[in-house]
Amino acid sequence: MTLIVCLKAKDCIVIAADSLTSLGRKIVSCTTEKLHNVATDAVTAGCGLSRVQGTGWQAILAGFPAPSPGTAFATTVLQLQAFLEGIIGQVPKGNVGACQGGNTFLLAGHDVVNSDMAVARLTRLWDRRQFEPATMDSHASSHNYIEWIGDTTAVTAYIASKTALYVPDMPPKDAVDFAVGAITGGITASLAAGNHTIGGEFVSVALVSAGSVAFSRYPTGIPCTVAALIGSSPAAPDAPAPLAD
Repeated sequence: MTLIVCLKAKDCIVIAADSLTSLGRKIVSCTTEKLHNVATDAVTAGCGLSRVQGTGWQAILAGFPAPSPGTAFATTVLQLQAFLEGIIGQVPKGNVGACQGGNTFLLAGHDVVNSDMAVARLTRLWDRRQFEPATMDSHASSHNYIEWIGDTTAVTAYIASKTALYVPDMPPKDAVDFAVGAITGGITASLAAGNHTIGGEFVSVALVSAGSVAFSRYPTGIPCTVAALIGSSPAAPDAPAPLAD
C-alpha cells in the first residue's frame, strides 16, 4: 500500500508519497517511485495495484504520450484515462483477480483555460478492466485543498490532526516541508499502530506550477527492509497476491 498527500499552495500544487511496495504481507521494495511526470506541468500519483502483467507504473507511465505545452487540463485528464484503460484492458478478462485491488490516481496540473491549478481523480474499482468517469477533486477556482489517498485507515487520527495544520496559499517551500513531514509522520504513526504498509527509504515530492514540475526526494530516516514480514504470521505464497503500492 502507500500514503500520498496532495495539497494546494501559493501558485502551485505539492504532492508527496512514500516509497514502499508490498506483496501480500511482505515488503518487496523500499524505493518505489510513485510520482509520475505526464506533462510539462502535470504529475500523477497513484495507489492500489502496482504492477500490470508484471510491469510497474513507473515504466508504464513512461510510455504515456505527453500532451504538448498549453493543452487544456481537461484534455490531459481524458488522455491519461484512455491510456490507463488501454493498459488495464490488455489483461484478459479470464484472468480473474489479475487486476484485483483497484487503483486511484490523482492528476495535478496547471489549468491553462482558467489560469490556475487543478486536481482530478481517476478511480478503478476491484478487478475491473476500466476506470470510472474522471472527477475533478479541486477546480482551478478553489485554493483550499488537501487530500490523502492510500492506506489511510490505520492513520485516520493522524491525518485529521495533520490536515488541521494545513494553511491554504502557504509559500511553496513551506508546502514542500509540510508534505514531507506529513508522509514521514504518517509512516511513524502507521508503525506505532502496528501497520507496516506505509514506509520506504525516501519521500518523493513533486512541486507543480505553471509550465514546470520540480521533483525532489527526502530520506525518511526510518528503517525499511525488503522481504521483511508484515505481521507475525507466515507470509502467504507470492503468486496469488497482487502487488500493492
